[in-house]
Amino acid sequence: MKTRVKWQERWVEVKREKSLLHGLLEIGVEPPFRCEFGHCGSCRMRLTAGSVVHDDVAGLTEADRKANIILLCSCRPLSTSIELEPME
Repeated sequence: MKTRVKWQERWVEVKREKSLLHGLLEIGVEPPFRCEFGHCGSCRMRLTAGSVVHDDVAGLTEADRKANIILLCSCRPLSTSIELEPME
Protein backbone atom coordinates (compact mmCIF):
# COMPACT_ATOMS: atom_id res chain seq x y z
CA MET A 1 0.00 0.00 0.00
CA LYS A 2 1.08 3.57 -0.62
CA THR A 3 0.52 6.91 1.04
CA ARG A 4 0.35 10.28 -0.68
CA VAL A 5 2.70 12.78 0.96
CA LYS A 6 2.59 16.51 0.41
CA TRP A 7 6.21 17.56 0.15
CA GLN A 8 7.20 21.13 -0.71
CA GLU A 9 3.95 22.00 -2.51
CA ARG A 10 3.78 18.75 -4.51
CA TRP A 11 2.29 15.33 -3.86
CA VAL A 12 4.42 12.17 -3.98
CA GLU A 13 3.61 8.54 -3.16
CA VAL A 14 5.63 6.46 -0.70
CA LYS A 15 5.34 2.86 0.45
CA ARG A 16 3.70 2.46 3.84
CA GLU A 17 6.04 -0.34 4.93
CA LYS A 18 9.04 2.00 5.02
CA SER A 19 9.89 4.97 7.19
CA LEU A 20 8.85 8.25 5.64
CA LEU A 21 12.53 9.13 5.22
CA HIS A 22 13.38 5.95 3.31
CA GLY A 23 10.19 6.14 1.28
CA LEU A 24 11.01 9.69 0.20
CA LEU A 25 14.65 8.84 -0.57
CA GLU A 26 13.53 5.85 -2.63
CA ILE A 27 11.60 8.11 -5.01
CA GLY A 28 14.35 10.72 -5.30
CA VAL A 29 13.17 13.25 -2.71
CA GLU A 30 15.99 14.33 -0.38
CA PRO A 31 14.73 15.66 2.95
CA PRO A 32 17.25 16.78 5.58
CA PHE A 33 18.63 13.91 7.69
CA ARG A 34 21.81 12.63 9.37
CA CYS A 35 21.61 9.67 11.72
CA GLU A 36 18.58 7.73 10.35
CA PHE A 37 17.82 6.42 13.87
CA GLY A 38 15.68 9.15 15.46
CA HIS A 39 18.37 10.60 17.70
CA CYS A 40 19.81 13.69 15.99
CA GLY A 41 16.52 15.42 15.12
CA SER A 42 17.69 16.74 11.75
CA CYS A 43 14.71 15.14 9.95
CA ARG A 44 12.09 16.82 12.18
CA MET A 45 8.93 17.92 10.40
CA ARG A 46 5.52 19.12 11.53
CA LEU A 47 2.69 16.74 10.61
CA THR A 48 -0.17 19.04 9.55
CA ALA A 49 -2.52 16.32 8.24
CA GLY A 50 -2.69 12.54 8.41
CA SER A 51 -1.27 10.09 10.92
CA VAL A 52 1.94 8.16 11.50
CA VAL A 53 3.30 5.60 13.93
CA HIS A 54 6.74 6.18 15.49
CA ASP A 55 9.17 3.30 15.95
CA ASP A 56 11.38 5.43 18.21
CA VAL A 57 10.82 8.88 19.70
CA ALA A 58 14.16 9.41 21.45
CA GLY A 59 14.77 12.58 19.44
CA LEU A 60 11.43 14.15 20.42
CA THR A 61 10.36 15.86 23.61
CA GLU A 62 6.86 15.64 25.04
CA ALA A 63 6.29 19.21 23.79
CA ASP A 64 7.38 18.12 20.28
CA ARG A 65 4.89 15.26 20.26
CA LYS A 66 2.07 17.54 21.42
CA ALA A 67 2.98 19.97 18.61
CA ASN A 68 2.72 17.17 15.99
CA ILE A 69 6.47 17.13 15.35
CA ILE A 70 7.65 13.87 13.79
CA LEU A 71 10.97 12.33 12.81
CA LEU A 72 10.90 11.18 9.20
CA CYS A 73 13.50 8.48 9.88
CA SER A 74 11.56 6.72 12.62
CA CYS A 75 7.92 6.92 11.60
CA ARG A 76 5.76 5.11 9.10
CA PRO A 77 2.58 6.45 7.53
CA LEU A 78 -0.76 5.13 8.77
CA SER A 79 -3.17 7.25 6.74
CA THR A 80 -3.61 7.37 2.98
CA SER A 81 -2.58 11.02 2.86
CA ILE A 82 -0.03 13.00 4.89
CA GLU A 83 0.96 16.66 4.81
CA LEU A 84 4.31 17.83 6.17
CA GLU A 85 5.68 21.25 7.02
CA PRO A 86 9.44 21.79 7.40
CA MET A 87 10.79 22.98 10.73
CA GLU A 88 12.52 26.35 10.61
